[in-house]
Amino acid sequence: MGCGGGLSPSDQNLAHLYQDGGLGIQPVLQVVHHKVDSSLIRVQLDRNQLLYIREPEQDTFRAEVRLSYSFFANYQTLQLLDSGSTTLLDRKLSTETGFIQSSLAFLRPEGLKEAFLRINIKDVQRNFDLSFDYPIRNQDLQDQQYFELREIGGRLLFEPWVTPEHSYRINYLLKEDVKLFVRYYNRDFPIAIPPYAENKSDPFIFKEDSLFSISSQDTLQFKHLGIYHFQLDTSSTSGFSVFNFGNSFPYVSDIDQLAPPMRYLTTRKEHEEMSAALSKDSLKLLADRFWIRNAGSEERAQTVFQEFYSRVENSNERFTSYIEGWKTDRGIIYIIYGPPSQVFRSDEGESWVYGDRNSDLNYAFNFYKINNPFSANDYALARYAYYRYGWGQAVGAWRNGRSYGVKDIKREQDARDAQNRQQRQSPAFWY
Repeated sequence: MGCGGGLSPSDQNLAHLYQDGGLGIQPVLQVVHHKVDSSLIRVQLDRNQLLYIREPEQDTFRAEVRLSYSFFANYQTLQLLDSGSTTLLDRKLSTETGFIQSSLAFLRPEGLKEAFLRINIKDVQRNFDLSFDYPIRNQDLQDQQYFELREIGGRLLFEPWVTPEHSYRINYLLKEDVKLFVRYYNRDFPIAIPPYAENKSDPFIFKEDSLFSISSQDTLQFKHLGIYHFQLDTSSTSGFSVFNFGNSFPYVSDIDQLAPPMRYLTTRKEHEEMSAALSKDSLKLLADRFWIRNAGSEERAQTVFQEFYSRVENSNERFTSYIEGWKTDRGIIYIIYGPPSQVFRSDEGESWVYGDRNSDLNYAFNFYKINNPFSANDYALARYAYYRYGWGQAVGAWRNGRSYGVKDIKREQDARDAQNRQQRQSPAFWY
């Protein structure tokens, strides 16, 4: 796994994708190569995030979404290869919820190396739109973009998460029935370390824990936690991966799931006590004591507790790669600091900014995209020692019974900037 070069992010602020309750849409995108020379852009949208307008003299409401794309040969010349668009109309009763899906096909010339899509999705009724750059990998015929995951019954899954209780099928889109080799990895990956600490993680060992073969027509059940990596052959590391993180993932629904994310807040002694708990009841008692002791009351503890685990679940939904989202570099920053004020993306990674990016007290984080055969959603934080101060402020707030976020950062920035302005304006005395 390797890391890219310097970040050169686009100008579009995508922070709303990481914020809850905002006015923006948060689409889930997928690009698959369903034929030798053409591909599909697939999009899934939450009805709750679209603006519906009541149709004249009807009991139904209508939303209108425009999906468009530009297909470029590479990032350097921006040579336009193809473009197109489609409009999705959705009608519903006022109480209906759920997701809607749509797709749009485009031609894909052979031999492309650095091609990418610029995808635009617009909520026409709200006049709100956003764009994404999506890399196209064309040469390796067992790249994940040649596969899809479906539940038995036909439902297309946009996320590669599976549970032991459901049955699935892995489709190789260029051929209906193929033999697939499955590499299974049962690994316990460490959680992210604080942003000021040097990352000394060991390289991933690709030797699988077990290897077996299936037909793409087989009905699959994933009984064991871990990584399942599907390949046409095993001469390389590329392929299509699915991940079993348990029945409730991405949600926190069991007492056993409480303690691990709390490591970001606990002392070594507190963490060791929770890890040594002999039962769920004793673990729950230790966790409750931690939150109530630091918050000062049960009511305040409940509020902070809910915010903390809401961020854990949001991290799972947004940042999961081959490990759960809360364990990742973006996950630890999101959980402790909250949703960023600004998010800028490029083909190399993401930049997050909290508060005022021009403040003397800077809270900006760069995450570099990792070349990972298991996931295209793997990012590594550029770590620096100067993050230690901000980390201490944030963890201290949590341990004092207060969820930490952009408002706290902005208040600290305003105080620091005012102090520095006063110092710069003070007259100098020479003796």
